[in-house]
Amino acid sequence: MSYSEKSRLRSLRFGVASAVFGLLAVGALTIAAPAKAEVTVTMAQGIDPEGLDPAYETLVSSRSIFTNIYDTLVWRDAKGKILPSLAESWKWVDETTLQLNLRKGVKFHNGDSFTADDLIWTANRYMDKEDRKPLYSYVKGLYKTIEKKGDYTVVMHLAKPNAMQFGDFARMPVLPKKAFLAMGKEKFASSPIGTGPFKFERWDRNEQLVLAAFDDHWRGRASVDKYVIKPIPEDFARFAALKTGAVDIIANLPPERVAELEKDARLKVGRVPSARGIHYAFNINIKPFDDVRVRQAINHAVDVQEIIDTVLGGMAYVNPAFCAKALFGHDPNVPPFKHDMAKAKKLLAEAGYPNGFETKLLTPTGRYMKDKEVSLAITGQLAKVGIKVEVVAPEWADFLDQLYGRGKHGTKRIEDAFQGIYMLGTGGPTLDCGRTLNQRAKWNGGRMKYYHTDRSDKLDALIAKQKATLDVAKRAELFKEIQAFIREDVPWIFLYDQEDLYGLTKRIQWNPRPDEFVWIYDVKVKE
Repeated sequence: MSYSEKSRLRSLRFGVASAVFGLLAVGALTIAAPAKAEVTVTMAQGIDPEGLDPAYETLVSSRSIFTNIYDTLVWRDAKGKILPSLAESWKWVDETTLQLNLRKGVKFHNGDSFTADDLIWTANRYMDKEDRKPLYSYVKGLYKTIEKKGDYTVVMHLAKPNAMQFGDFARMPVLPKKAFLAMGKEKFASSPIGTGPFKFERWDRNEQLVLAAFDDHWRGRASVDKYVIKPIPEDFARFAALKTGAVDIIANLPPERVAELEKDARLKVGRVPSARGIHYAFNINIKPFDDVRVRQAINHAVDVQEIIDTVLGGMAYVNPAFCAKALFGHDPNVPPFKHDMAKAKKLLAEAGYPNGFETKLLTPTGRYMKDKEVSLAITGQLAKVGIKVEVVAPEWADFLDQLYGRGKHGTKRIEDAFQGIYMLGTGGPTLDCGRTLNQRAKWNGGRMKYYHTDRSDKLDALIAKQKATLDVAKRAELFKEIQAFIREDVPWIFLYDQEDLYGLTKRIQWNPRPDEFVWIYDVKVKE
């Protein structure tokens, strides 16, 4: 063998050895490389859920959590557009017959497959008249009968046309029939199973709820690995947690903290005009609130713009209508009550209260943006016309007990409920004015029994008419008539739609939604 041939052979052997060594080195480097860091997003909100069973929890702060654990038949995007979810498609056979074609290949967190049996069982559970749960009042009338046409096809027969059908679907998380029956409702409420993008991991009540990304979610795995929700009732404590980096997102950012937060290079503000309207309702079954002149006087005495400017830092929008501006059906032409102290005093005198009267005002603490502070401001304004108000400001669970008279005689009688004025915010997860009407204005079978006048039967008929009207333009006209009607009754102090404010760390890439849902599937994290 010649020298040149030997040289070429040595070179070839060296090249092969080098290549092998290189591959081994790469392999060694690959093995030694650190694992990808787990992406965790932590959010603080005002209250902890009472349970994780959607049949019993209707607060938007709880439903926001549920959107991550469960799926519904349809989903609304941030602009309110209805999108397919567990119902992949649908068609109206006629005005009262709806066929739903269900999505195939969907898995529950325990590995069971989602089928029509789960949907039918879930819907029947929510609609059970013998064991009425809080969600019943929202989905009542969803269907008259429901039938299975196959593992992935169901047909709903309605008693009458329902323009809010798909909005109700968006409120109805689907549960796993087999797993629920095996676990029982108590265990399920503390360790739920759904088909949503995040699965339950642990819950330390009043400390933290931990959810983990579900690998087999039908939309694809979320980019966030862990989602932690911490209940922190006090505004300042939530803000402090954000400043120190203990949390990434805080709901109900105090307006007075916006400027400070915007100056911090590590933080930013997320804001969106909310579908939530804030009001104070009267128990108009008792004196003096049974007199419309008293209710009118109070509306003239309250300076809404002053409250927005001084308490909310300008971060709300005056709304004299019954429904929030972000909802379909809102009437922008409803006239506001002019702030007029002289007129307020005149109306009180005409009603037999020239020197005013004493009453109580029930407000939650930490549920709505600056809720207690707004209540105190209103108390100060009413004092100027002789109305002396005692503010009762419990945390949310106790607030509801006092409002509805829970635990008294085992009933929810008007006589047991709060005797005065109370603060409530009405949200719009369906982004439809009809839901607010059903929740706050409807007397027959409605949730809020305080609004009952001698004209309630007529109002109920108008509400039923708009619900059965499928023509969008005609329904919008009915909403105008209804809101003018309610304006005459003055069932509450008309205030404002809040601007939803969130504090965020810069690592969070997310745009808030008007329905107050924090859907972590939408969140991206930039380290």
